[in-house]
Amino acid sequence: MPNRAMFFMGPEEYAAMKEKYPKFYEQWTEDEITKLKELYAQEKPLEEISQELQRTPKSIRMRLQSLGLYTPKPAPRGWTEDEDETLKAMFNDGVSFDDMAIQLGRSPRTIVTRLVHLRMNIFPSE
Repeated sequence: MPNRAMFFMGPEEYAAMKEKYPKFYEQWTEDEITKLKELYAQEKPLEEISQELQRTPKSIRMRLQSLGLYTPKPAPRGWTEDEDETLKAMFNDGVSFDDMAIQLGRSPRTIVTRLVHLRMNIFPSE
């Protein structure tokens, strides 16, 4: 096993990560850090920076955070009873997940997760 990363994942998963992100779990060089700062200053999307630097998006976020350039999103806020009732009503009215997300200030993924939690049948049987 070449490094600690393989302790946390199997050899196949490690190989797949190295194939997709050749710099996976390698030390950052000063040149890479400089390039990261430049790309981030140019407001490049994290996914694009990830591809260019051949590192995972998580690695990019962690390095930016350690440089004081990135602040993670705050923890998700809880749901109120009123929000739950509004969500159920919108779902029953056929409002799209995207529109629900906009109206409730949440992501579409959060909307779907909450609907599942509320035991709403979001996958109707055929």
